[in-house]
Amino acid sequence: AEVGQALAVSVRVGKVSGGVLHVYAADSVTLQELTFRKRALLKRIQADLPENKTNDILFRVQTL
Repeated sequence: AEVGQALAVSVRVGKVSGGVLHVYAADSVTLQELTFRKRALLKRIQADLPENKTNDILFRVQTL
């Protein structure tokens, strides 16, 4: 929901480990777009889900 429907089909959200949310992108173009939006995404996640204590997002390319 945070990235919009166009990107959501190419993204899989993983676990939060040590305050880092792991997010997997289907390809490098999606990864680049996520990286561009990282700061805004992190702020929105922190506001919407404060109980997760997410302080960073790690993006990786992985076949979905």
